[in-house]
Parts: sequence; C-alpha cells; structure tokens
Amino acid sequence: HEYIQSAVHSAVDGLKLTIYTDGACLDSGRGGWAYIITSCGRELICGARMESQTSNVEMEIKAVIMALRRIAGSRPEYILVCTDYIDLVRCMSGRIRIKPSDSRFFLFRELREAARSFRCPVYWKWVKGHSGNKFNCLCDQRLRRILYRIV
Repeated sequence: HEYIQSAVHSAVDGLKLTIYTDGACLDSGRGGWAYIITSCGRELICGARMESQTSNVEMEIKAVIMALRRIAGSRPEYILVCTDYIDLVRCMSGRIRIKPSDSRFFLFRELREAARSFRCPVYWKWVKGHSGNKFNCLCDQRLRRILYRIV
C-alpha cells in the first residue's frame, strides 16, 4: 500500500490536476460516489464505491473527500475540483456558511480539512450535470454501474 501511494504521489507531483466527482443515492438508501482525477485532459486516477444507508448530499461531498485523500501527500501545482453539487462549490468558495446544526456540517468540515492539507491552491467549479462534460459523464456512468449492480 505504501508503494502504491508513493507511485501516486510521484505521478501527480507538479501537475495541474482536475478532479471530477459525482455522488448519488437510490430510494433504498443505497448510494455511491465516484471520482476521476485528470491532468491535461487525460485520466490519471479514478475511484468509486457503493455505501449503504446514506444520502445524495453525503455521497456528493464524500466523492471529493475520497479523491483528495487519494492524492494526499502529493504536491501538484494546483487542484481544480469540478462538481455538479452547487452547494459544495458555494460552501468551499465561502459564498455560504454551513452551521453546526446542519446535517452536512461534519462532512464539510472533513472536506475543508482535506483541501487544506495541500500546499497548492485548491479551486472549486460547478459543472452542470448530465450536460456533456466528458469526465462528469464518465463519473456518472461508473457510479450507475455500481449502484445498479445486483447485490
């Protein structure tokens, strides 16, 4: 595991990274998240996972947390996070504040800590979901494959 993480670090050090994420939840409470980390329009790293008893909002935030954790300790030039969850962008850009009484508070705190662990700037961008953005659509496809797999 240490060797793999070291390989991830050297693969992304000095690069301009873009992270695309998606999260979703079915009526049953089963949900999942997916991310794709790219540089210069090429996919470098991806991840996805299914979780139980969750919500769509939790999965949207968790997708970004997990992507940032995957490259934790690396030294990219900058990170651009692209998500179709607009409240995430608003919160992380300082346009809205999440109060401690909000159910999302602890996840946003975890996300903030993950983003602050990097020495490089981390930027936040909203992308319209299901609108033809190549990597946003790929995240959605991978997520759907996981969610609709018969367990």
